[in-house]
Formats: sequence, structure tokens, C-alpha cells
Amino acid sequence: MRLRVNFPSSVYLKSPEAIYQRAREILDEAGHTGRLQIQISENVPPGVWRKSYPQIVKVIHDLGKPWLSPS
Repeated sequence: MRLRVNFPSSVYLKSPEAIYQRAREILDEAGHTGRLQIQISENVPPGVWRKSYPQIVKVIHDLGKPWLSPS
């Protein structure tokens, strides 16, 4: 089973460091299993994706590949 959570739209307006930190907190809460995924599907304020998306991708890259336990 996988859980997709929408990234909070209010965080997109914050600094790149705050965006990175919130994305890290979201992924850390689930452990490093790959079963929790950040979804970007709505309410992205216009023009902020250029600073926010790279920070979210950086967190995912920094965490590395998840360890998945056998199902």
C-alpha cells in the first residue's frame, strides 16, 4: 500500500530552505520505505514552482533509494 500526500500549498511561498525542511519532515514521518509519496496536484501558487520543485526533488535525491521490505 502507498500513501500520497499533497504538499501543503502554503509552504510553496516560503524560502527554499523552509520548503526543503517541510518536504524532509513529510518524508521522514513515514520512514524510508518509499510507501509515502509527495503528490503535487493542486493549489500551486503561480510562478513559485521554479524555487519549490527543485527543493522537493533535492530532498528525494538526498534521501536516496528507499528500502522496501518484502511484501
